[in-house]
Amino acid sequence: MKPKVLRSTLLQRGIPVPHVFSLRDTSLPGFGNASFLSGERAEVLQFRKKIVREIGLPIDRLTLAFQEHGAQVLCVETEQAGRGSMNHDECLGPADGLMTASPGVAVGVLVADCCCLLMADLNGSAVGAIHAGWRGTQSGIAMNAVRSFQAEFGVPAPSVRAWISPSISAKKYRVGEEVWNLIRDRWGEGDYLLRDPLRIDLPSLNREQMLRSGMIAENIEVSGICTFDSMDCFSHRRGDSPQGRMLGVISPANGLPS
Repeated sequence: MKPKVLRSTLLQRGIPVPHVFSLRDTSLPGFGNASFLSGERAEVLQFRKKIVREIGLPIDRLTLAFQEHGAQVLCVETEQAGRGSMNHDECLGPADGLMTASPGVAVGVLVADCCCLLMADLNGSAVGAIHAGWRGTQSGIAMNAVRSFQAEFGVPAPSVRAWISPSISAKKYRVGEEVWNLIRDRWGEGDYLLRDPLRIDLPSLNREQMLRSGMIAENIEVSGICTFDSMDCFSHRRGDSPQGRMLGVISPANGLPS
């Protein structure tokens, strides 16, 4: 049985970029959980193999990092392919963003209510997968990712495209005054900050960071699906049992190495 997945319309235009975002599926063992930290290793490994197969690659090309809710973005080389795919202790990092321009390398991140940003240049030759929760977003990880495309691959911001995955919506993401003020103090007032009660719109703030970094609006696609509301998604805040994580994966369009 093929897994339930999402793909970006934007990343399939022009030169299509191999990418996939897994979904929660109650018909599967572990409900389609992709994290070793939230489920049985054998079930997670089998599910990861199915997800990576969706982009035409074997599991040993998937590369993951120790995620720590920071703003670090790392570039992955060919010899690092597969780190973290079959053993959590072998993850790269710590980092919450991975990028690569190496053929046949897939980079991924694990999320529940946080945003997964799947990014690529217009030619599909350089790609990135970013984990953006409130801490990473407050620290500017989306902006760091856009700047890394220029620094690592010479790709200017207007030539970067990005898809923002399902995440918790502003309607459901209530926060305390301290967190709300941290966002306001760093990024100023905007439609990503809401009052009565205090809430944060994570997709909106990540989009805003991309725009401030020089990306153009037509190159940003927002899923708009709320992980809290959709039973097709894992949600930490909803209190899922069993808990789990979704996997976002992306790979350069130039395929397997020769």
